[in-house]
Amino acid sequence: MSAPPRSPRVLVVEDQMLVALEIACLLEDIGCEPVGPVGHVQTALLALTKEPLDAALLDVDLAGESVEPIAELLKRRGIPFALVTGYARERIPARLRDYPYVGKPFTFGDMKATVLALLDTHDPGPIGI
Repeated sequence: MSAPPRSPRVLVVEDQMLVALEIACLLEDIGCEPVGPVGHVQTALLALTKEPLDAALLDVDLAGESVEPIAELLKRRGIPFALVTGYARERIPARLRDYPYVGKPFTFGDMKATVLALLDTHDPGPIGI
């Protein structure tokens, strides 16, 4: 008997707890398993080394710290990610501007479309939506 397919695991990197919890709930609503949320660069880097991940959602600024080290490690590991931020795209660090982007405030539809696009590039298996 084979194990049921696991839900796609999405790392949530966000330092505003209410926003982080909203993202986690949205992920659960579309059949994903949120990992985190985490609000610090070092905690996110640790999660990247310890947790199996299919995608990640990153706030650009974590209490004054850039998520660039997290993005770089995700890129090296082949894990797709999107930026979730209140910054306009031109205010995002140049190295991150070409990645998928969800502006705050976001809608359920915006987040769902972005997550599904990320998972489609990674293909973690079936997703129950």
